[in-house]
Parts: sequence; structure tokens; C-alpha cells
Amino acid sequence: MVVGLGAGPGAQLVTQQLALRLKDPDDGLASLSCVAASADAGACAARLGLPLNTEAGVAPDILFIEADLLQPDPLGMVKGRWVKNAKAGAWDALAQEKELAARAGQVVALVHERDVAPLSGAVPVEVDPACWEEAYEELDDLFVGDAEIWRRAAEGGLLMNDGGEAPYVTPRGNYILDVIFEARDGSDERLPCHDVDAAVASIEATQGVVAHGLWTRRAVDLVAVAGEQGISMCPLEEADGGEQNVRESYAGWTQGGQSDGEGQDEESDVVDADVQANRAERRGDAP
Repeated sequence: MVVGLGAGPGAQLVTQQLALRLKDPDDGLASLSCVAASADAGACAARLGLPLNTEAGVAPDILFIEADLLQPDPLGMVKGRWVKNAKAGAWDALAQEKELAARAGQVVALVHERDVAPLSGAVPVEVDPACWEEAYEELDDLFVGDAEIWRRAAEGGLLMNDGGEAPYVTPRGNYILDVIFEARDGSDERLPCHDVDAAVASIEATQGVVAHGLWTRRAVDLVAVAGEQGISMCPLEEADGGEQNVRESYAGWTQGGQSDGEGQDEESDVVDADVQANRAERRGDAP
């Protein structure tokens, strides 16, 4: 089995659990290998003794990614919003994670229940510095009246409207433009992004865009919501019903996915069917 490891503390918890299981000779993970979506994820796996597969084009059987924010309905996800240690290059590897997701057999999104909310605030967009001003103007025109565009500053990853004289530079030498869905009429409430697919299409069509942190439903198969009551696993067929479905569906699958077994076969069938449909759409071979 090949496991893809995304960036972030939640994904690191998965890495730690895999390392513990690998030490158990009866666990059946002797043939496990991992592929990392970022340098930090790879360093964490290596430190814990997990075997890393560094070959190009590896297709993980399952990929774990962590969301900064997850909107249940319509389902959308933001990654790379906050960089708490920008000087150390702690940037979520947006492009690498999406490349792995496109090849993965199954993609599981990890999110804390406090981060299940309408998709609002900043969506990070990685742009080529050679044409960042053109990208800035085009994104500003696309989202006029709905969002402000700020170039991210280097100091602590703080948002500034132009990044000042020291914009944040990603490990690949690019800038970050934050598309910030803003309030109207003096309200403090941020506007939600209602049409995630349209926003993704507009961002990806913009000149100079290298990667972005907005994910749509077709990129994810399962959502794992962590909270005080444990972990709830939710296939996306259920996730479209709204916030309560994401937080409460499959509530019996707590404490690492355990359940009482009742209805488990039916649940697995639903999950498998939804996973297969999403996988086909990601790889472009959907009917």
C-alpha cells in the first residue's frame, strides 16, 4: 500500500499513527510505503521511520490532506490560508498535493469541526512573480464587488494589500495573492463563495496562476471531521446535505473509525460507489 501524506498538523497525526502501526508485525502494513506532498511531510515521515517512495509519478492508494476550512454545501475546501512560519518556508505545497490527488485512488480530507463553516475569507493563489501584477488585475476584475486581492507579505505571512517591499516568496520562487471574500454594506461578516466550481475555473484561467488553495467536491472522496466526540467519517454523497450531515453523518465511526457494525455493509457500499465516481471524474474517464 502507498499512502500519500499531505501538509499540516492533522496529516502529521496520520503519519504518527502509521508509524505506530508499522511497528506491529501483526498489523499487515509490512509493505507500506509513503509519498510526501511537501518537504515537511517527508521529513516527519522519515523521522518516524516510515519508508518513503520518491519515484516520479507515484499513485498513492490513499491520500490524506488537511483543510484550513471546509464548506459543506456546496462542498468546497481551502488550503494554505495561514503561514505561521513563512521565513522557514512553511508553505503548504498546493500544487504537489493536487498532483497527488489527481493520481490517488482515494482522497480523505481532514478538518476540525470548528473549521466547518461557509467558505469565506482568504483563498490563496500562487502566481508567477514575472506577471503577478497582471494576475492581480485580472483576479480583481473577476471578483469585483465580492473580493479584495492582497499580495501576501513575508513578515509572518501577514496579509497586506501589496506585500510592501518584502512579499512572501514560496519555496518555488512565486508570490501569493490572497483572494479575500469581503463584507458588504459595512458588515463584519465575510461573504461566502457560493459557486466553488466557477471560482476555481476563473482562478485557473488567470494568466500567471501556478496553483491555488481552493478544492472542489470532485477532488475529495471522504471527509473526516474531528471534534470532542471523536472522528466522524462522511462520504461526499452525504456531505452535500449541509453542515449537520458533515458533522454528524457516520457519527458512530468514532475513535479511529470504529463502529458497532450495524449498517456497516450498506455504508461501505455508499462510500465505495462515491469514491469510484469521484476517482473517475478526477482522472477524466467519467462516462
